Amino acid sequence: MKKFITFPEYKDVPNILETYGMHADFNRACQIAKINDDEIKKQLLNNLQSNAISAKIIQMNTENVLTAIQ
Repeated sequence: MKKFITFPEYKDVPNILETYGMHADFNRACQIAKINDDEIKKQLLNNLQSNAISAKIIQMNTENVLTAIQ
């Protein structure tokens, strides 16, 4: 899943990726992605479990962000 910031009031301004992630329920994430093959799901789950140790969430403080909007 991806969340974008959009600026419909401005012409030709592309969407900006704000956050992305996966559904917290692995089986639901596979349903959303239309992954039905049990072997592929098993491989993905194994990769997730091995990468979970090195994964880290970094929170961004957006309170003091400077903008150039006039």
